[in-house]
Amino acid sequence: MRSASRFFLCMLLGLCASRIYAEPPALDFAQNIENSRVTVRIYGVNEARLWSHIIQGFRARVRYTLRIYQDTGRPAILGDRLLLEMDLVQEGRWDVFSSSWEIRHANGQRAFYTSWESFLRGFLELEFPLLLFSGEENLYTLARVRFQETVFRPPLSILQTFFAGREPESPWRRENLP
Repeated sequence: MRSASRFFLCMLLGLCASRIYAEPPALDFAQNIENSRVTVRIYGVNEARLWSHIIQGFRARVRYTLRIYQDTGRPAILGDRLLLEMDLVQEGRWDVFSSSWEIRHANGQRAFYTSWESFLRGFLELEFPLLLFSGEENLYTLARVRFQETVFRPPLSILQTFFAGREPESPWRRENLP
């Protein structure tokens, strides 16, 4: 009897962690040379399923990995010069008490949105400055994004290991910088 209850518990957890993204997300870059900023946008997200997932009380997490390189002109086997690597995490959820959408950043900052569209823009876009590299030449960036559909809270966070292979991840995308 115990094995049957364990089986049903596993099935229930599998249903709770249903797929939001049918295929790996895609990235797009927008460069604003006037204020030296680059915006990374994510496409290919099923927004209706994401909305349904979050409104039911689940949390979603997106992890941006950005690398800025300088092309040294050396053979590819020697590699280019890595100037900066950032791993930024955002977690999105619906806050029932304030009736707003919340994005929590890795540094603890929180942003609240009253509309779904503004929440999506904040959750699926990331803007970063290029002022640190104003004197450098031959720069390019590599970026990728990974979604974590279901974020469990302790003590259930131990269950996250069972869903690790189900996190869609985009391929690396390269973009030359001005």
